[in-house]
Amino acid sequence: MRGKTSCTLRGNLFIQRFKEEYRSDQVIVTRFLREGAILKGIHDPHVVHVEEVGGDGRALNFYIQMELLNGIPLRKAIDEKQLPQEWERS
Repeated sequence: MRGKTSCTLRGNLFIQRFKEEYRSDQVIVTRFLREGAILKGIHDPHVVHVEEVGGDGRALNFYIQMELLNGIPLRKAIDEKQLPQEWERS
């Protein structure tokens, strides 16, 4: 959903909000909500925990609320070769 959402930080939570310009595309709306529902059902220490998926269906103000993880973005870690040693291939 890259580019289809905007992000907000609130305390220790990260909120991924659905962008207004994509609200008329039912396929993208469905993908966003399906992604949130799938993530909410995953309970694994290696996957970010999703607290809530919701919004106002009439106005299509949808969001995914998840835990905020500290650290640098994965893309930056890969680009700067800062991955943990245990992730290195032998």
